[in-house]
Formats: sequence, C-alpha cells, structure tokens
Amino acid sequence: MSTPAELSGFDKTNDAMVCSAVLLVLATISIAIRECSRRIRKVRLAPYDYLLYTGYLLFVALTSATLWSTVHGALAEATWPTLSPQEANLRFKVFFATSLLWIATNVCVKLSVLFLYRSIFGLQTPWFRIAWWANVLWVCPGFLVIGFAMMTYTYTLFDKAARNRTKPPDETLNVFVAWMNAVPEMCILMIPIPHLIALQMNKRKKYGVIGVFCIGIV
Repeated sequence: MSTPAELSGFDKTNDAMVCSAVLLVLATISIAIRECSRRIRKVRLAPYDYLLYTGYLLFVALTSATLWSTVHGALAEATWPTLSPQEANLRFKVFFATSLLWIATNVCVKLSVLFLYRSIFGLQTPWFRIAWWANVLWVCPGFLVIGFAMMTYTYTLFDKAARNRTKPPDETLNVFVAWMNAVPEMCILMIPIPHLIALQMNKRKKYGVIGVFCIGIV
C-alpha cells in the first residue's frame, strides 16, 4: 500500500500535457508541409494522402482525449483513491476510447506510408512485393484486430478492478501491444533501403537519405 507521500510524488500531468502539445504541433506542421508540397506540384490527392489525413484527424481526437484524461488527473496517482465508482468508470471508458484511437491512428499512418512506397517503387520486385504485402497484412487486419482485442481485455480488467476496489492489473499487455506496433514500424522503414542503395545518385546524398531511415529505425 503506497503512502500519501509516495502517491503525491507520482504526478506526470505537466509532462504529459507538454508532450501531447508538442506532438500535435509537429504533426500539424508535417501535414501542412505535405499539403503545401502537393499544391505547389499541383498533384491530386492520392490514396495515401487520404489515409494520412484520416490518421491526422484521429490523432487530433486522440490528443484531445489524452489531454482530457490528463487534466482530470489520470497521471496523478494521488487522485485515484478519491474517485467515485462513476468517475473511475468514466475514466476507464476514456482510456478505452483513447486506446482505440491510438490503434486506428497507427493503422492509418502505416498504411499511408506503405501505399506511398507502392506508388514510388512499384511491386515489380519479388522481394519488395512480398515484404509490402506482409506488412500490409500485419498492420490490417493483424495489428488492428489483435490490438483491439488486447485493449478490450485490458479495459475489462481495469474496469473490474475499479468496481471491486482492487489493485489494477500490471502493464504487461500494454507493453506487448506497444512492441506489436514498434516492430512493424522498424520493418516498414527498412523496406525501401535496398532500393535507395541501388539509386544512381551522389553518394553523399544517398547515404544521407539512408541515414534518415536508419535513424527512424533506431
């Protein structure tokens, strides 16, 4: 049982609000740059653009839900023992909605990147075609279905703990879902590297482009 002093010491509210705001600003700037580039080149919206913009709107909703939870003390442990059953239930529902928005956002962004690859490199090369389809099927329906099932199960456990006033479950499932998301991201960033190596261009520029993808993998 944590002491009041220990509980009062665990408060990540300000950190979470700053991180959420910074990520939203960076995402908005990225979308603005992409849209300006498209308009300057006078290119029509492609399927990957629709996926990207859908992902951005989902991210805005995700950030809004995250900020709401944060403002209402979701990351201040000292507030948890003071919640009524109704307040705890509402907080877990928001947590569940946030989890679903996070999954949907990741699926849209990953598919957007994969379809962008397809438009640039095509699917003529056998290894690239296999890698592309493997990632598409892993993202949707793989990550979408498994992530939804895991988050639903986690929500059920937390809801049960809140109703019975027992200790919430550990974060093992959340960590598992996070790794399910991180590993495909690294694979997606690795897919175009062989194509980039084969490009006939200045070595300095080529290594710079490859370095960007490698940094993303790390």
